[in-house]
Amino acid sequence: SILLHRLRPFILQDEPASYVKVTAMIGRRVDDLYTQQLLREQRKLYDGRDAQRQMRISSNEVIVNSERVLYDWLNSHEYHRDPDKRETVDALFERTPGDLMRALLVSMLVDKVKAVRNIASLVAFILGKTKSLQFQTQREEHT
Repeated sequence: SILLHRLRPFILQDEPASYVKVTAMIGRRVDDLYTQQLLREQRKLYDGRDAQRQMRISSNEVIVNSERVLYDWLNSHEYHRDPDKRETVDALFERTPGDLMRALLVSMLVDKVKAVRNIASLVAFILGKTKSLQFQTQREEHT
């Protein structure tokens, strides 16, 4: 719950410091090919496309490891108590074996944390707060 509380300003799109707003602002203001590529790669990590490229899990034509399902879970079980979304998410939990559903959701949150951290490093570098970039990919950290 602490992680979700800390992530809230970054993952809720209406927040001023949301990941989507910050990366869009950087993309508009920094006209550098490498930075644009870096933003695209981080967006794939953030929105789950990177993980889906490795493994896509479906149930009744719903992609379980998708950003849509993650947000439905957050809005039905964590941030809000939306009963319609709760019913949909609970049905996915029932059809998914063991703790696989929870593991997928946690994995997607971890990827969001990595992407947020990486963009924070880029912002610190752009603002001159650090002299180097430190990016964490799926498996390792790059400087």
